[in-house]
Amino acid sequence: EMKGTSRTLMGRVRSFASSAVKSRATNRLLLTRGLPPLAMASVFGAHFSTTRVHAAAAKPAAKEAIITTPSGLQYVDHVVGTGEKPTPGAIVQVHYVGTLLATGAKFDSSRDRGVPLEFPVGTGRVIQGWDEGIMSMRVGGKRRLIVPPNLGYGARGAGAAIPPNASLIFEVELVECKPPAASIFESLADMIGMKR
Repeated sequence: EMKGTSRTLMGRVRSFASSAVKSRATNRLLLTRGLPPLAMASVFGAHFSTTRVHAAAAKPAAKEAIITTPSGLQYVDHVVGTGEKPTPGAIVQVHYVGTLLATGAKFDSSRDRGVPLEFPVGTGRVIQGWDEGIMSMRVGGKRRLIVPPNLGYGARGAGAAIPPNASLIFEVELVECKPPAASIFESLADMIGMKR
């Protein structure tokens, strides 16, 4: 009876191992066809840590390095810019394409509209991952930002396009950087010739 039970258990182990090998082979095949690996996670019962998921998304081409900041933001520089580096409050123009890490679905794109997004960087006008990621770029730079939920839209998500606790990928280009806009008091001081 024990021998029969042992054979049954060994058969199940072999079957499980065979399924695991087939799953890995199938996953590799899907990846070579360009499907996002996380889209298949539920099919294979896979579980990934946030850090490993982001690292996979940020897989660089030759000579490109994955940078992880203390906040958990990850980025890959495709092109390192040579222009000006933004300071807090600087008015930047950024072209971007945003996709969901889990599915690869595009949820927004300035390139589709043909107009870069303009905003004062480092002032909380955009998600934290953007403020941090753009502030360390230079004009002319192109970068992939991998933004974890706590630096994106968190548990609330953003409408129907971005679900709660979603990790996001942005392909960004820093197009322009202008000095911070003068305050009304600075403008008045300039008008009447006063200097601070």
